[in-house]
Amino acid sequence: MAQEDLKQNDRNRSRPPGNSDDPQRRGPRFSIYWVWAAIAVILIGFNVFSGKFAPTAEDTSQQDFYGMLTKGDVDKVDVISNKNLVRIYIKADSLKKPYYQSKLNKKNSPTPKDNPGPHFQFTIAKPEIFADDLRDFYRKNPNIKEVTPKYDTEGDCWHRLSSSCFRWLS
Repeated sequence: MAQEDLKQNDRNRSRPPGNSDDPQRRGPRFSIYWVWAAIAVILIGFNVFSGKFAPTAEDTSQQDFYGMLTKGDVDKVDVISNKNLVRIYIKADSLKKPYYQSKLNKKNSPTPKDNPGPHFQFTIAKPEIFADDLRDFYRKNPNIKEVTPKYDTEGDCWHRLSSSCFRWLS
């Protein structure tokens, strides 16, 4: 009997560790490197696709902007002070004009439902200089209805992503 017990123990020891029918069999171990790899892939993805989250607008000039104001087509203006950028939103009924149809037809979204804006953008030297220029423009053209610009700052891709997600969820 003692010899049979020894033979049983020898059989159990002779099995390779991977072939046992043990219910406590362990799978691959968790590695912190997988977490770091996932974070790296996410960061690279945001950098590659960061343009997809940014507002799309046609580039224009400050002189064209004053022409849009003269025609009364501008709905609102956002000044992004940390990027020295002015974004222009055109009124919904003005988007049907041939001038805007031809400019925005490249995006295949000339309707306000498809493209709520911003529709145009241009760069400025400094927000203070733009404010002075806009004040002078309105002073020289008192019959034009004033559109008060909204001054804002814009973050990096994390800020755009979070604001896009919150906009999508609401």
